[in-house]
Amino acid sequence: MRFIAVLTLLLLLVSCSDLTEAGMNDEEQIIAVLENIRLAFNLSDEAAILAEYHPEFLHNGYSLEEEQQLWDSRLNNYVEMSYSDMSVNFSASNFACVTFILQLLSPDGIDFWQEPSTENGDLSYFYKSGTGWKIYGNQEEFKKED
Repeated sequence: MRFIAVLTLLLLLVSCSDLTEAGMNDEEQIIAVLENIRLAFNLSDEAAILAEYHPEFLHNGYSLEEEQQLWDSRLNNYVEMSYSDMSVNFSASNFACVTFILQLLSPDGIDFWQEPSTENGDLSYFYKSGTGWKIYGNQEEFKKED
């Protein structure tokens, strides 16, 4: 019962607070977006994950609707998400790419990806608009071949 109370409290905290507050520099805001996604994933809150996406998201030909299907699959196959070795690289004042190691824990073990990767990479590309930093995808119409 205590576990449920703690989980409910965490869910309320995540839904009521946005880590991307004013006063943070751009790099801190981008990392906060990824942290919001990690927390939402670990609470199985797909709506909170997708709230961090720009409406014009496009990644290797995948739209935001197709990205939602990817999150459905991730939430069904994995129980925990984490990141390590994060680095933010700005290509302009309103575009950034984050490199990191994505770790997804399943009942069978842990899967690792160096992001951005050709397999995923969807969490690596950011665009800053009037609403702040959002995941934007690489804006490629097609997946590039290796």
